[in-house]
Amino acid sequence: MSIYLRNSKGETLKTENKGKELNLTPEELLFLDFMGDSESVERTDSPVLETNYHTIDGVTGLLVVRNASLSAGKTVRPTNDITVIWGTYRLFKGNVQH
Repeated sequence: MSIYLRNSKGETLKTENKGKELNLTPEELLFLDFMGDSESVERTDSPVLETNYHTIDGVTGLLVVRNASLSAGKTVRPTNDITVIWGTYRLFKGNVQH
């Protein structure tokens, strides 16, 4: 198990998409992550096996299941190492936290 935290100053996170600057809320960031992970599930060369919204103790985040090895692609074998990731964005003390 590992825990990763990233704090960004302010109630929105500044990012860029196709040359356009965006200020995204935690909910919008979670949705964009879901869309990106969903596209990865559809690609045959991607190790991402599934992604969905999953709520733990009232907090909604993304649950992603993937092969640990990039070269494994979509193959599922008993010898494959699988990585399970749950993550979310939230406002914490007025700042976006991932």
